Amino acid sequence: PAARPRFPHFSEEDDDFQYADHDYEVSQQRSLKKICNRVKWTRDEDEKLKKLVEQNGTDDWAFIASHLQNRSDFQCQHRWQKVLNPELIKGPWTKEEDQRVMRTN
Repeated sequence: PAARPRFPHFSEEDDDFQYADHDYEVSQQRSLKKICNRVKWTRDEDEKLKKLVEQNGTDDWAFIASHLQNRSDFQCQHRWQKVLNPELIKGPWTKEEDQRVMRTN
């Protein structure tokens, strides 16, 4: 099944969601550096990242990041997995999905 982030209050057209880099799971030591270096992704960067993943797959994020100026392997992987991957299903969950989750808990 496709990955399904739960962001019901964001739409694909929401620039702050689509083009912001949300790196919340960084260590305390790195968090200040991440906040200072957080730069919105551009459409050009997104297109380049999509093309690099299409050509090279998702096994070597360091290689992919080496082709994107000022982007780390972690940022590229995060951007792909949480925003750009076409297998993601965005938007509110269906009632059936909610019920399936409730049954498994």
